[in-house]
Amino acid sequence: MRNKIVFVAAHLGYPMDRTPLGGGAMVGVHLSRLLGAQQNRDFDFVCLGSGPQAPYEEVSYAALKPPLFPGEHVSLLSEFRYARFSRWFEKKSARWILDRISEFTPENTCVIINDISESPDISALSQRGYKVLSLWHVDVVDYFNRLYLKEMIPGHWLTSSYEKLRTSRAKRLFPDILKLVFEKERETVLWSNRLIFPSQTMKERALALYRNLLPSQELSDKSLVLPWGTWSEEIDSDLVLKEAQKISVKYGLTKENHVLLTVSRISPEKGLDILLKALQILEKKRPELAREIRLFICGEPAFMRGHAYAAKVSRLARALKIARVFFPGYLTPLQKKAFFGTAELFISPSIHESYGLTIVEAMSGGCPILAGDHYGAKDLVSPEFGRIAPYSGPQTPQESLAANLETLLSDKAELKKMRASSREAASKMRFENAAQKIADLAMIEIRAR
Repeated sequence: MRNKIVFVAAHLGYPMDRTPLGGGAMVGVHLSRLLGAQQNRDFDFVCLGSGPQAPYEEVSYAALKPPLFPGEHVSLLSEFRYARFSRWFEKKSARWILDRISEFTPENTCVIINDISESPDISALSQRGYKVLSLWHVDVVDYFNRLYLKEMIPGHWLTSSYEKLRTSRAKRLFPDILKLVFEKERETVLWSNRLIFPSQTMKERALALYRNLLPSQELSDKSLVLPWGTWSEEIDSDLVLKEAQKISVKYGLTKENHVLLTVSRISPEKGLDILLKALQILEKKRPELAREIRLFICGEPAFMRGHAYAAKVSRLARALKIARVFFPGYLTPLQKKAFFGTAELFISPSIHESYGLTIVEAMSGGCPILAGDHYGAKDLVSPEFGRIAPYSGPQTPQESLAANLETLLSDKAELKKMRASSREAASKMRFENAAQKIADLAMIEIRAR
């Protein structure tokens, strides 16, 4: 019987050119393309998602229709609706595999999970003998602690406390959202054969959370860091140039302007409020510099608290008196390339970023980088083409970001040198290599039997 890979990614099946689902979903789409292209050589490949259409025509795809209200979309669910959706997908995707156990036998099948929050029931699959690789786009406990609890409680204390509570009667009272945060991540660590992280810092934080769940050597042996890099998108350079010209005309850009760019979904962890507060500082300290700033915040609100946060960001943008801010919305691949060619500096002001896919995309487009000190930036950004603004220390995050902005924008010659270094560094970060490693790991797990 031929070997098989089942790729489970809840946000597959939606038109990604106009759906703001984030970097993890984009990784899922491109992994499905590259793994699907290999399937005739080493394995059969099928992917499961909740969207209505296959991510690519040549990919075998099973659509699991989610129980959404009329007009409701997965990218705009509240915390509690998202938890309900994830719990539904957990049961439905595991059941799909187990109902076909004679076709997808545990001896010949590896299950790859694209996001631990939206994973199938891993314990049910593992206990039936399936090998499981879990791709960590977000460490949910760490995210919950940083964004909701402001890290007032040590992360390992949270996981240790949950470990004690889950064996008590109190577990029956836990809402879906707590099970989504703690139980699913715990099950992922316990039952996965491989835990795959996109950055070293993320791996270290996750292993610290679960140091009492498994022996340290076992936990370390099955954990590895695999940076994603970025994928190639063949777009005619003449079309990119024409699009860049349209952007310049539409927004009245001149050579004197400092064109700043950030690309992400609009949600609290992206730190857009910090960036706008940094511009407020520059308006007071260096008004002549701020007068030439044209900031493009590209993306749309998505996921929990997205719309409320977008309203906050909009208020801060309107409060600026000198610098100008534009909201172009969600960018197509062509628009994104044109903006990368237009921007003088790409900014990733996030307070939490497991990797930083858009940083590598911007580097590929030749943009120098300024980033907050999130996990991805620590692995990706080098002094040759970027700067990291520390968010902890004597300065506030916005003061730190403002100081770095002032330094960089005051030296156009240095920014020009950083462009070439940025593009060169990105050329060595190929998503195809990461996808091949994923396929190799899946085959290793199957053949290890």
